[in-house]
Amino acid sequence: MEIFLTLAEELHFGRTAERLPLTHARVSQVIKKQERAIGSDLFYRTSRRVRLTPIGEQLGTISGRSTGNCTRACGEPASPSRVLRDGTADVLVAWLPVEEPDLIVGPVLFTDPRVLAVSVDHELATRPAASIEMLADFQHTDAPQVPDYWADGFVPPHTPRGHRIVRGPLVTHMEDLLSLVSLGEVVNALPAHSARYWNRPDITWLPFADFEPLSHGLLWRAESENAAIRALAQTVRDFGPLHL
Repeated sequence: MEIFLTLAEELHFGRTAERLPLTHARVSQVIKKQERAIGSDLFYRTSRRVRLTPIGEQLGTISGRSTGNCTRACGEPASPSRVLRDGTADVLVAWLPVEEPDLIVGPVLFTDPRVLAVSVDHELATRPAASIEMLADFQHTDAPQVPDYWADGFVPPHTPRGHRIVRGPLVTHMEDLLSLVSLGEVVNALPAHSARYWNRPDITWLPFADFEPLSHGLLWRAESENAAIRALAQTVRDFGPLHL
């Protein structure tokens, strides 16, 4: 949706690619995939002009409302504070820990076991399970503009035996991360729900035998707290964390 909304604003594939940043081909690929899923063109394209179709205008209106003041799941690697500080979201679901002085860390919404994503042709693919020590032998992805402590909460910089876990290519989207995994260029530890929502025939998901589950909790800006946010947080506390 970020790609669609940016293109709807720019009406230019090149400028959209520069803003995100992505390649021109990547932007075009994602838009075509959305159009196939919807069954209709979202943009009229000519060699000189790009503009929204009526269906594209409707999607833009709906998406603009739904991403304005809402609770968003943290699907792309980004600073836990960015979308809260710029007003994109009132409440964020993010992995923990979060240590930002102007943010309130609310109740844990769910915990999720970790899995290791590897190519089906990878030497680890036939293993029954993964271990943290394995991560030192293979390159991992990294994310730009992410606080070190937050990245370390997702994947530690060292194994329990002190071996360094190398972070390599920078990625900003899950599909790009999984493409690198499928090519065998990296392996990547991820929460287990990734295997459900991003299941691919070219990737094997190995459960970890020694990696504690990743906790996801609610976050909001202290100065933006209101009755609705407090009510949401209390509802989460009343139900307790979901253990996936």
